[in-house]
Amino acid sequence: MSVVSGKMKCWAVNAMYDVVRLKISDLEEFSEQPFKVIDDESMAELVESIKMVGVLVPIIVREIENGKFEIISGHRRKRACEIAGIDTIPAQIKDLSDDEAAILLVDSNLHRERLLPSERAFAYKLKLEAIKHQGKKSCRQNVDKYKSADEVGLAFGESGRQVQRYIRLTELIYTLLDKVDEGIITPTAGAEISFLDVKHQAELCDYIEMEDCGISIKQAKMIHRSFVEQTLSKETLKTIFEEEKPKQERFYLDFDKLKSYFPKGYTMKQCEDALWEILERISND
Repeated sequence: MSVVSGKMKCWAVNAMYDVVRLKISDLEEFSEQPFKVIDDESMAELVESIKMVGVLVPIIVREIENGKFEIISGHRRKRACEIAGIDTIPAQIKDLSDDEAAILLVDSNLHRERLLPSERAFAYKLKLEAIKHQGKKSCRQNVDKYKSADEVGLAFGESGRQVQRYIRLTELIYTLLDKVDEGIITPTAGAEISFLDVKHQAELCDYIEMEDCGISIKQAKMIHRSFVEQTLSKETLKTIFEEEKPKQERFYLDFDKLKSYFPKGYTMKQCEDALWEILERISND
């Protein structure tokens, strides 16, 4: 029988949520973990905090085979302990099915600040698949009452339509998905070009990198339409990107005031694209 901090692993079902200390070496990441664990400045701050006061919030795990535990919530805390040279961590052990674990994983992380669009996209997809699977098994009335995508977005103030837009990003090749995370392509534009096959996505990515440019929502929609009509080619891409926009009346915003509502470092173009995306979301919802 395996040992945790010198004590036998003998817990009753009604004591399953008591806090125990587990060895870091006995922990494994969730198999479909959609959230990135990065050794950045935020991680360094977490490491220093743990060195000073320890892990204040226990991680959540479930027991798997070979005496190991799968992390449901707490991947960053586990990584911080590794960096700090700490070999055990406080944890709550829960008895969860695959679907329950996936939903808890997403719900525990989606309220974090500074989530990347790709993290939100794969998290929404993971939870949506779990909810659909639960619905097939139990035929819950709640699944019948709401669309599954609406149920996913309900807890996070998102419409089902917006949830589906984010999930479309998981169909992008990784080089394009990285550009969405970097703010070169907006999530709405990314969702439009996600309908392209891998070949055309790669050609589009090559063009964006060669021209060192982003892509507007209007351009993304034109590219999507050309793909559907089977007229998309390198020449078509060039035409779409070089097409002169018709002159029209414009109104002007104070850029210094506008950028105060967006992440630090956003360019005027990024602020403008994000603003149009917000307005489009409002009009579509």
